Amino acid sequence: MKTDGRYIERSPSNRDSALFSRVNNFNLLRLLAAMQVMFFHTIHQLRVQSPGWLSGVLNFVENFFPGVPIFFVISGFLITMSYERTRYDLRVYLYNRALRLYPALYVCFGITMILLVSAGFLTKEILLSLKFWLWTIGQLSFVQFYNPAEFRSFGVGVVNGPLGTISTEINFYVLLPLLYWVFRLEKRSVSFRNIVFLILGAISFGFIILYMKAPAAPSGTFSWVKLLYVSVIPHLWLFLFGVSLYKNWSFCAPFIKGKLLIWFPVYIALCTLVHVTKPEGVLYYFLLLLHRCVLAVMIISAALTREELTTRWLHDVDLSYGVYIYHMLVVNIFVFLGLKGRFIFATLVFVIAFALASLSWRFVESPALARKKTFVAPNLSAAR
Repeated sequence: MKTDGRYIERSPSNRDSALFSRVNNFNLLRLLAAMQVMFFHTIHQLRVQSPGWLSGVLNFVENFFPGVPIFFVISGFLITMSYERTRYDLRVYLYNRALRLYPALYVCFGITMILLVSAGFLTKEILLSLKFWLWTIGQLSFVQFYNPAEFRSFGVGVVNGPLGTISTEINFYVLLPLLYWVFRLEKRSVSFRNIVFLILGAISFGFIILYMKAPAAPSGTFSWVKLLYVSVIPHLWLFLFGVSLYKNWSFCAPFIKGKLLIWFPVYIALCTLVHVTKPEGVLYYFLLLLHRCVLAVMIISAALTREELTTRWLHDVDLSYGVYIYHMLVVNIFVFLGLKGRFIFATLVFVIAFALASLSWRFVESPALARKKTFVAPNLSAAR
């Protein structure tokens, strides 16, 4: 039912109100993950020679805290919460998810077009080509990983590579309600749900093994393995791990909530073990699986340990999405202009990316999120 234009839940959820609130560190963790991705792309694509001590810090962050897997785990946890808080109303859920992604994505696409025009890449021939319009449709829908050959000479060769994972996120948005519908997860027992998550996760991780063992396809040729890799399949297990943590939270909470000082050293020790031993074969895949699972638990624990940190430091401002979608555009411009090799150029990329992210949050994302439909109940705040 509706009251004053907002959805009102019929009965309070004691589970949600007792265990989850909007006071958490997810925004801060997503920002750190976006910064890790930005650091990695900027340092490598600009071929920056950083000072020795800073190089060591960046290598540590790059190898020990992979940004994209962190995003996928957090997505599994929070998207499940979001879907359940809409009381399985698919229209409200998809409407809210679209508001989170598409307004900022469309503005980013408009800026991308301006940059391509300014750089002289949108010639009359390209504008009239089928590939350009397929690329445009892909950028504005759910095939952001497609990059036509006409843009291979712009910057690093891909107009905005990080947007490829936006396709994966959109697939997650659609897949979660589908899983609920196919397996009737809201009505099933805990053991049944966990078996479903385990089987689907095993299939997803198995594909990673097959991908790593598959022979590399020649450059410029079509490969089903390569196409499947940019799909949701190889990343599904990370998403499902986040889903399963949420769905089993009443059991997991005592071991995770507020326990970052336990999980962080365990994770660092495991990373060090992998880095030192450099395992191969079956042991490598086992340690990769264990590494990602411990990372996932540590991230959720960090989100729910000293939960007031994000509010104190960021004041409910979420720059993670803006940093993620804009930083590679800035890197491409620097590469196009030949501004490479010096640490000052990397610093400027960070500054410009954060400036764009701030503008995106202030004028695009925050106003869009204010239009979300939420269920309101006593003592319960809807998750953003």
